[in-house]
Amino acid sequence: MISPELPVQDTGTGIEFPVYVRARASREAVGGTHAGALRVSVHSAPVDGKANQQVCRSVARALGIRPGAVELVAGAKGRRKRLRASGDAELLKRSLQRLAATQDPV
Repeated sequence: MISPELPVQDTGTGIEFPVYVRARASREAVGGTHAGALRVSVHSAPVDGKANQQVCRSVARALGIRPGAVELVAGAKGRRKRLRASGDAELLKRSLQRLAATQDPV
């Protein structure tokens, strides 16, 4: 079960969840939470969607799924975004819970 701080919605083909992005970070990391969302840091600048693409790739890698299985569904221009991950919802929820609970992001 995902903690109440990280709202996750089952989509039937996977899950949707909020992320909080820090672009232009000194190191890339996925893990922990910020204001009820999964914390994601990427090197890319928020120009021409490059940071959004890197967020999807980083989250996919952290969840252990192929990069094309994660897509941005809301928040293209802000720090708070909503992602959809396709796959086995229960496995994805467990992986997401592990990431959200980590103190040392991956």
